[in-house]
Amino acid sequence: MVAAHFNVSDTYVHDTFTKFVDMKRLPLPRILSIDEVHLDINEKTKLCCVLMDFETREIVDILPNRWETTLDAYFYSISFQERGNVEYIVSDMYSEYLTFPDKYFRNAKIVIDSFHVVSYLNQLLNNYLVSVKKKYQKRDKERLKEKNELNNLAYSSIK
Repeated sequence: MVAAHFNVSDTYVHDTFTKFVDMKRLPLPRILSIDEVHLDINEKTKLCCVLMDFETREIVDILPNRWETTLDAYFYSISFQERGNVEYIVSDMYSEYLTFPDKYFRNAKIVIDSFHVVSYLNQLLNNYLVSVKKKYQKRDKERLKEKNELNNLAYSSIK
């Protein structure tokens, strides 16, 4: 909206904002929610990492990407004591996030968010239904071919 109002690019607005505004992060919460958002700031970093307090829904911080080097530098810069206050980490099933308790938060447990659990279950169910459908389509195709051959009919023209 700002870019459109001043007739400049989104990137210019973002760069100007980050150049003049230094927003300090909030303290790490008891329940830390982590996910990525597609920002497409440049060709290399399309996803930024959003850290959020699950209970208050306040954004704790936004990291420019979700690369391991970025996450290491960020979380290791926070005191061990503060990281120890995090009891739960709510995230999707991105493998890097699943390592957080072992790497950064010794007292925390991983909780997969319900959206991704339901999506995963739907994907499994859809895969199963497609496999069942293919099995019966193959069976029906073979039966039709046999029937057409017995009746001396052109297999390709009769359904």
